[in-house]
Amino acid sequence: MQSGDQDRWNARVSPAVRNAQFVMLTSRGRMPPQYMMDEGKQANRFFYSYSGPFGPKKYHLKTLAQYSRERNVREQPGKEPFEAPTLRDIINQAPMPKFEASEYGAEVEKGGCMQGSLTSSADVSLPPELNTRASFIDFCQGLLNLDPLKRWTPEQAKRHPFITGDKFTKPWSVS
Repeated sequence: MQSGDQDRWNARVSPAVRNAQFVMLTSRGRMPPQYMMDEGKQANRFFYSYSGPFGPKKYHLKTLAQYSRERNVREQPGKEPFEAPTLRDIINQAPMPKFEASEYGAEVEKGGCMQGSLTSSADVSLPPELNTRASFIDFCQGLLNLDPLKRWTPEQAKRHPFITGDKFTKPWSVS
């Protein structure tokens, strides 16, 4: 997203919605990249910064009370849309189709979900549903990268195995 695009997005999205989005992201351990915080015109609206004796400036999300007090608004806490902490967990917790465990190995239980990472190179023999989920997780992570310099463009994304239908065997790179 270019600077002008980001400014147009900021103009259309209410501060309360943006604050709720920041709360959701930071509660899951995701912060915008340092350069975005340093250069962002509205970073100080949602984050407070501090400098330690040895290192660069750091940012923390303001509490809802701090944000409300500074903006002279009365914000209500947003509800958590998902109980799972990460996108990977949300996707993996979706109900699985039923298939026989012996067909794909002991790690898959009938009607259950495989535990652990779905994007390792050993996943080549995954049942089709798990391979599709692993591919979808990788695809979403590329599209939803907070850093616009690392986020995939539509041109790059359309070459991903999730879109092309190719077998997904490992995390995909745009190279």
